[in-house]
Amino acid sequence: MDQCIDNQHIYIMLGLIIVMPFLGSIIQAFYGKSLQVVFGETYGRWLSGSLAFGFVGTSFLLACNMFANYYMFSKTDPLSVRLTYFHWINLEQLSIPFEFLLDPLSIVMTLLITGVGSFIHLFSTGYMSKDKDYSRFFTYLNLFIGFMLILVLSNNLLVMFVGWEGVGLCSYLLIGFWYQDLNNCRAANKAFIVNRVGDFGLLMGILWIGYLLFQQYGAKEIPGFGLVEALDPRWFSYDIIFGLIGEVVHKYPEIITPIALLLFIGAVGKSAQFPLYIWLPDAMAGPTPVSALIHAATMVTAGIFLMNRMHIIYELSPVASSVVALTGAFTAIWAALIALKQTDIKKVLAFSTVSQLGYMFIACGVGAYWVGIFHVLTHAFFKALLFLGAGSVIYAMSHEQDMRKYGNLWKYLPVTSSTMIIASLAISGFPLLSGFWSKEAILHSAFSSTFPSHILGLETSQWVGWTGLIVAVLTAIYMTRMTVLTFGIPFTNGEERWKTANYDSDHHDVEPYDREESVHISKSEEKYYYSSNIFSAASVDDHQHHLNKNHIPQESPLSMTLPLIVLAFLSLFGGYILHQNHTLESLLSQSSGPVYISKELLHNHHATLDVLLYLSLAASFIGISGGVYKYYKGMPKKETKQDHLWPSLDLWMKHQFYFDDAMQTVFGKMLSRISFGFYKIFDQFFINGILRLIVSMTGYVGDGMQIFQNGYLSSYIFLMVLGFSIMVFFMSIMLIFGGNL
Repeated sequence: MDQCIDNQHIYIMLGLIIVMPFLGSIIQAFYGKSLQVVFGETYGRWLSGSLAFGFVGTSFLLACNMFANYYMFSKTDPLSVRLTYFHWINLEQLSIPFEFLLDPLSIVMTLLITGVGSFIHLFSTGYMSKDKDYSRFFTYLNLFIGFMLILVLSNNLLVMFVGWEGVGLCSYLLIGFWYQDLNNCRAANKAFIVNRVGDFGLLMGILWIGYLLFQQYGAKEIPGFGLVEALDPRWFSYDIIFGLIGEVVHKYPEIITPIALLLFIGAVGKSAQFPLYIWLPDAMAGPTPVSALIHAATMVTAGIFLMNRMHIIYELSPVASSVVALTGAFTAIWAALIALKQTDIKKVLAFSTVSQLGYMFIACGVGAYWVGIFHVLTHAFFKALLFLGAGSVIYAMSHEQDMRKYGNLWKYLPVTSSTMIIASLAISGFPLLSGFWSKEAILHSAFSSTFPSHILGLETSQWVGWTGLIVAVLTAIYMTRMTVLTFGIPFTNGEERWKTANYDSDHHDVEPYDREESVHISKSEEKYYYSSNIFSAASVDDHQHHLNKNHIPQESPLSMTLPLIVLAFLSLFGGYILHQNHTLESLLSQSSGPVYISKELLHNHHATLDVLLYLSLAASFIGISGGVYKYYKGMPKKETKQDHLWPSLDLWMKHQFYFDDAMQTVFGKMLSRISFGFYKIFDQFFINGILRLIVSMTGYVGDGMQIFQNGYLSSYIFLMVLGFSIMVFFMSIMLIFGGNL
């Protein structure tokens, strides 16, 4: 097969991979309801869900075929090809084609998105089977996958930004899927608004890069030579940026750090790093499959992908790289501490995601970019499994999410419990499971990095490495806590706490929303949301909590347990497969930059790395054993429903150290009052005052004109004669003086 045919084949295949999810979304939007009418509700929903799964699954199979042909079994260098489908903006000085880049980084991300996305779609067909807006859910879910593919496959920063904003829109639609509930609407709005903060920084960084390249290499008028033709005006395309940015930075070295930090602000927003992480825990308001998709395969991975794609920018700025590493380290330990005291099973996993994303940023900050993607992949395996497993538990427990009402579920949910235990061990860094390999790669990269990451004279690599070890202990503790409180200790007769819970006074922590928080709505807020009886029984979604003392949990159907089994296999062996023979490192080295690892340390100081390995293993075992020891007897009395019985530190950790409340006070209430002040001063006093003055003056002029407009004919004749006399007088003056006045 010659290169021309290869390119044509790739052109068609890549186009189909991107188009398939969008086509599925269109079919769901226009014909999803019709299928239920024509084939009946049961078969219509089965067909609708199968189509949604089929389109994403087709993209995954096409991506697998492309990966096998051009990467896995290829005897040549890894393929890197740019494909232009049409021109979006085409001006003399600026060209923005709708172009895509197929290289190792983009194909790996495509496999992740479509592969894990397919399993989540399959799981959703069972989980959402009773929802009244079944087809609308899959419309959004397919659309989410499509925009994420545009994000990772684009060869242009502005085309990438289209996908970036598209996944932001889809997250808003899916988090607020049950839009009849005010709490869900607030969570969706919060995610959308917080991400706009990060996106503003990203857009400023993108425009700055384009402006710099245009200023340096655009067409210029040179005296004596006329207009010198510009270089290829695709100023926002990766191949142009990476080829020219080095020369620009050499000439203006002070500009690279601000640009890198602006791009990082965008990554902080999408990948939920401190302080913009606050949207991600509230995103749990959406259906559980949405949480799995956002946390495992799509939105939160966008920031890590951006860091890898723009790695050249960060290699040129040690200061910005230090900020990346330190932000990741602080976020990792901050979120891990918060996860220790969460009682909602999905909130534990949400803060776990924030913490693990911090690990990925540590890898990028110390120059080990491919290691960050390695953890993205392994994290996708076990985090998708954890969220889907949590969804299976919630499904079995009548949509109850409070772990304090679980216990001993291993006896009722054997598949769910065994697969979730595997995922919990994997994220805890248990030896030879997927999370072990990527976590070790991050810690080794941090301790042995030669990347000049420093800020204010501080070498950051060692600091973030030790922080990573501490986070490993905390991760093992809170994941063991979640597993033991939910499933108990297998093959023991543990406490089944839902049988002793007080259901008369406690009706919260249920999907789709938290009633305890939802009912606190002021009268002033009610007028903005639907109706005053929004929380009445008639308006609550069908996913009502019906857990009672006689409830008997049942295992989920095959459509939900089959993805758990496949993801459990990947959680067991995926990391080992990717690690062996440096498979992933060799593949990504072309598109993710060099790895700044001390060869001398690797070859001559094995004892140092052995000590690090022992410390890492000790961290995992200490965390797991500590969690089992504390919670194997059941729920401690101090972690009851009543917050006032909690110790002060535990209460602070449960409420995110009140950081979210502080942010809402500063940026919510304070800015709201400032806005109200501007409204009073500028809108009410200034603008409305001018309008009222104009109205008043018009009234006064009108009142004055009433003297002449009185309705009497004699007055009108008098005014006509007076006017005519004045005109004759002026004409006479002009004639006397010869027309010169």
